[in-house]
Amino acid sequence: MRLTLQHVVLGLQAVESCPDGELHLDEVFFSWEFNEPAASTPQTREEFKSWLLGVGLRDGIESLNVFIDEIRFFAGLMKRTLSEGHRVARAGRVTAVLRDFRKEEIGRYARLGLPDKLENLFAEFGIKVPLADAILSLQKARNCLTHRRGIVGAEDRNTENGGLRVQFVVLETVHTDLSGRIHAAERDTVVLAGESVGVRWAEREKTFPIGQRVTFTAQEFQHLIYTLWDAGSLLIDEFIKYAEAHGLVDRNEKDSPVH
Repeated sequence: MRLTLQHVVLGLQAVESCPDGELHLDEVFFSWEFNEPAASTPQTREEFKSWLLGVGLRDGIESLNVFIDEIRFFAGLMKRTLSEGHRVARAGRVTAVLRDFRKEEIGRYARLGLPDKLENLFAEFGIKVPLADAILSLQKARNCLTHRRGIVGAEDRNTENGGLRVQFVVLETVHTDLSGRIHAAERDTVVLAGESVGVRWAEREKTFPIGQRVTFTAQEFQHLIYTLWDAGSLLIDEFIKYAEAHGLVDRNEKDSPVH
């Protein structure tokens, strides 16, 4: 996710300095132009940003998707640990046994769509994926950016008024004044002696009506990736709670709390 963030932010910042005009490939004297030469225009720059944001969200969501598959595998393994009737089908090294179980368990789960994966984790194990609404809204945004060039269509609606609402979380800088009141801190906020500065977790959203282009600034995209990363981190906590509830945490092993 770190590399995805770096690449997308680099592209979003670089495209802003690209002037209008044809794009020339200096080392190529002949190329296929698809009826018109490649050019930098306000429209192509916006389309580039839509493509780049779609690629970035795809990579970020896929990273979380793989992690959710792993949580599902270990939750299934723990469930089998609790099942007195479970027996290994064939003798072999433990690595082979685990490999067979992974194929059996993850093979069918990996084919599910992301919404079904989240529902399955809760229905079968009681593990609720944190920030699920935000994750699904980011997937909606990704689909719009990838399949509709970022223009919101009827397929993208997730609000009562027909628009696309994208939810995410931010780490917000805050300022606590001398009376103890907490305010969101801006770049030019003045802090007095005895006051404090810190951060807090805050929910944000951005809504795009049908027909409008989905777009995010580099700073906003950083928040989107942070949301996916935070969801994965919080999911670990939920997984540990599941293990604790079933007596599968060995407190004697401080470096490896889950077995």
